[in-house]
Amino acid sequence: MNAASEEKVQGSYWGNFLIPAVILAWAAIYFVETLGYPVLEDVGPGGVPQMWIGFASAFCAFLAVQALRKKGDVDPKVGRIGLVALFAGWLALYLWTLEPVGYFVTTLVFMIGSMYMMAYRNYVVMISVTLGWLVFCYLIFVKLLYISLPIGPLLRPILE
Repeated sequence: MNAASEEKVQGSYWGNFLIPAVILAWAAIYFVETLGYPVLEDVGPGGVPQMWIGFASAFCAFLAVQALRKKGDVDPKVGRIGLVALFAGWLALYLWTLEPVGYFVTTLVFMIGSMYMMAYRNYVVMISVTLGWLVFCYLIFVKLLYISLPIGPLLRPILE
């Protein structure tokens, strides 16, 4: 047996099991929540969430069984946990500033900052993807669906 296959046999599968197991638990909670939705038609408001919960549950159950059978890749070695904590803080800051600063400005800074934090350095792609997303959100959510996104004081004179 070579070193690579021996490491695969001895490797841990806990992460491969725990993540789908936690998602399954949350899916069960959300499914029970959808049972309280009103039934207006054959397919009521709970139909689409229940469909997504079903797909996610089937996929997660498959992954959990694969992990229990020790099939697939072993868990990777522990990486840079500080980067995960930093990104969680970055996400919290984004959510906290969303309402007072506005969706468009906050999302612009968040998306470019996130790509930079993850070591992506093609600035043309970073800016074009971010601006494309913001234009898409504005056209679809604000203009087409009439969903009001927080504008914030910087863009209020322009967008309102």
